[in-house]
Amino acid sequence: MSQMTPLLLIAAGAVLHAWWNYLVKRSGSDDVMFVWCYGIVSLPLLAMALVGWLLHDGSLGPAWWAGVVSMVLHTTYAVVLQKAYARADMSVVYPVSRGLAPVLVTLASLAWATSPTRWGWTAMVLVIAGSACVGGGEASPGGRGAVWGVFVAAATASYTLWDAFAAEVLHVAVIPYMALSGAGQSLLLTGVLWRRRGEFGSRLRSDGLRALPISLLAPLSYALVILALQSGTPSMVSTARSLNVAVGSLFAILFLRERPSRTSWLGIGLICCGAIVSAF
Repeated sequence: MSQMTPLLLIAAGAVLHAWWNYLVKRSGSDDVMFVWCYGIVSLPLLAMALVGWLLHDGSLGPAWWAGVVSMVLHTTYAVVLQKAYARADMSVVYPVSRGLAPVLVTLASLAWATSPTRWGWTAMVLVIAGSACVGGGEASPGGRGAVWGVFVAAATASYTLWDAFAAEVLHVAVIPYMALSGAGQSLLLTGVLWRRRGEFGSRLRSDGLRALPISLLAPLSYALVILALQSGTPSMVSTARSLNVAVGSLFAILFLRERPSRTSWLGIGLICCGAIVSAF
């Protein structure tokens, strides 16, 4: 299969991913309760997908336990992301996190995955340089956004590595895997927030409509990535996902009215070039 196929899947997912990240940033909240809210809103859709799969196929295979691990990693990512966007600009957090994540993925996957080609290593160098430019051009004091970007990158690399293992080695089916992971996240956060259960009803009423598009866009955007992981290497897919930087930066500029510095613009351009080079 051509490497362009996973790249096209990733490009489509980039638009959806940047869209729901923008919605999370626009929420203006660092409360984990908002993450719980959009997880709960997605439950009916996930339940229908899972029931439909069971009626059609009748088995889960390794997706049930692999989904539990994925649930823990994706929940960690969602919580870190929520807090990052409450404390720093999306135009900084998004490029840094999307730029550094593939570096971490590539280094960690060298032991079991195919080593990147010369083009792959070139793409990584461009992405690293671009991330450094974005962080160096940050206007906020102390590089706060860049630091949060590193935290998000670590969380992103963790779930990417596990999901690549699940797709390539365990050959999990995408639908039950995503459904179980998403439903498990909602149950986990319900347990974590149980002391605040008196707020559940009021938060769903106040935040339900804002959470609805996130609950649809987030799983759909990542389902495209899982499909890409089935035909591309973890290093290639993760690096190509840096295309998200271009779309995410566009959302931050057009809708959040953020204004990156010239150095940050240079960094965003380098990251996008790295994403394109990764396809060769």
